[in-house]
Amino acid sequence: MADTNHTQVVIIGGGVVGCAIFRRLAMGGLKPVLLEAGRDILSGASKANSALLHTGFDAPHGSLELSCMQQGYREYLGIREQLNLPLVKSGAVVVAWNEEEMAKLDGIVAKAHANNVTDVTRIDRDALRRQEPLLSPKATGGVHVPGEHIIDPWSAPLAYVHQGIAHGGIVLRDCRVETGHFDGIWHLETNQGEVTADLVINAAGNQGDIIEAINRPAPFKITPRKGQFLVFDKPASRLIKAIVLPVPTERTKGIVICRTAFGNVLVGPTAEDQEDRIHAEVDQAALQQLMARGVEMLPGLANIDVTAVYAGLRPATQFKDYQITAQPDRRWITVAGIRSTGLTAALGIAQHVAGLYGASFGRLAEAESIWTPVPNLCEEQPRPYQAPLSGEIVCHCEWVTRTELEGRPRRHLARWRYRRSQAPHPRDDGSLPGLLLQRPGDGHRRRQDRAMKTHDVIILGAGPAGLSAAAELKRLGVRDIVIIDRESQAGGIPRHCGHTGYGLLQFGKLMTGPDFAKRLVDRVSDIDLRLGHTVLKLEPNGRLQLTGPNGLETLQAQKVLLAMGRAKRRAARASFPERVPGVSRPPAPCSSLPISRARLPFSDL
Repeated sequence: MADTNHTQVVIIGGGVVGCAIFRRLAMGGLKPVLLEAGRDILSGASKANSALLHTGFDAPHGSLELSCMQQGYREYLGIREQLNLPLVKSGAVVVAWNEEEMAKLDGIVAKAHANNVTDVTRIDRDALRRQEPLLSPKATGGVHVPGEHIIDPWSAPLAYVHQGIAHGGIVLRDCRVETGHFDGIWHLETNQGEVTADLVINAAGNQGDIIEAINRPAPFKITPRKGQFLVFDKPASRLIKAIVLPVPTERTKGIVICRTAFGNVLVGPTAEDQEDRIHAEVDQAALQQLMARGVEMLPGLANIDVTAVYAGLRPATQFKDYQITAQPDRRWITVAGIRSTGLTAALGIAQHVAGLYGASFGRLAEAESIWTPVPNLCEEQPRPYQAPLSGEIVCHCEWVTRTELEGRPRRHLARWRYRRSQAPHPRDDGSLPGLLLQRPGDGHRRRQDRAMKTHDVIILGAGPAGLSAAAELKRLGVRDIVIIDRESQAGGIPRHCGHTGYGLLQFGKLMTGPDFAKRLVDRVSDIDLRLGHTVLKLEPNGRLQLTGPNGLETLQAQKVLLAMGRAKRRAARASFPERVPGVSRPPAPCSSLPISRARLPFSDL
């Protein structure tokens, strides 16, 4: 094994916990390597959460979870200014909705005080109404928790990773650990080759017990718990001030209503155990129940649009507490069972792991900290578009400027803002590229190295209209066709419609929506289909600027066909922006665009 492939410590898993451990060990003088199986950090459990900074007032007394949460809470507050991490000081209220829940409030206060969160107090119905006047009158009382806050869940782990890299750490993405063996050092087989290490830290989240089996029979079993969320449009943020928490049950903390750092309102999560460790599908029935419960608690939501839905998987085990242990003889540390409190606890978990390392494997150094602040994505602080000469706005509903995608901020994960607050979004693509750790200018150099190719037709939208148009163009002899869609799967709305009623005219038989969508996709299997791409700008000469897995790209077409359904207004706005600050109107008139909307006049191709 080449020495260049050997490292002191490998951390498996690039979720928020893995990122925090990576930062702590790198700052302690080690040269850790972080292995993430996904395309970017936070590809697993960490990508979908409620983005709250918890005090630990309701955590199990004396638990490791409580200790890590409170240490993490203190460290986040201590470093957030140096790293430019946001904090919305909202406070929280635990709201009781019936007499049974009212009877539990004194116990919640007593537990909070036992957990050393002594500013937690009981409030009656009148005090609750004064604090949150737009809550449903059914609310009967509550508990005030001043220290609970709202944060941005993407900036923190991104800053942790950057700080770890600044201190000498290395991140390998798209690097999946497949197996390994130990002969005094660890030999890990990955899809990118062998990596050897003196120590392995398992922070693999929903894959935790599978990775643990490389070392030993896992003493815990991961049963992913799915949580589904609704995101309401920005006007909803005027309806509440504090985080509205439910009285928790033995199984779940229940449904939360809170503002987000990005100016929206979040309702969720549900709690559903499942076996699938990767896919977290949203379910229409569950979302409707979630919507009904949200409106019941905060009636004003009935008049606000839902702009996004998403689901995440939490790595639940059969144990209530975190599963963090060290095996010195095997040179292995296990960090598992980190559920919904992991965002708050991550820095505290990293401190705990550093303590295990020091006790079993050697002392960490105390080097001077290198600070790596991240750009602000939070509505509570000034945004780049508000600055003079901020540049062109490329997202009009979220006011994202080109400077946030290019230049120095390019290496930051601008897309996390969208994944968190807007995607998938009926008004916007919501899929800015994974630009993590990309050096400034890399994308520009790659584009300059390629000669610009002109495609015959580019179709925007991989729903039934776009797929059918592509199939017809192929039948007519058009060869160079590209289909672009922001979603990760083609087929459009029918993919989500399990009922029959599709396909009779096209294929001569009744089909369900998913079957119909699959049949349409099969017809264009030999056509260039680019999913997960967002069109930022459509220029008058048929040139498109878009983002995707490879960053910013430019495509050229003889003809562009809009087949985007409800999103067509967004495409028109990208082509002919209204007069808003920082947005310039294209010089050519609408009639000059080579776009076909209602028919296919491609006989001249």
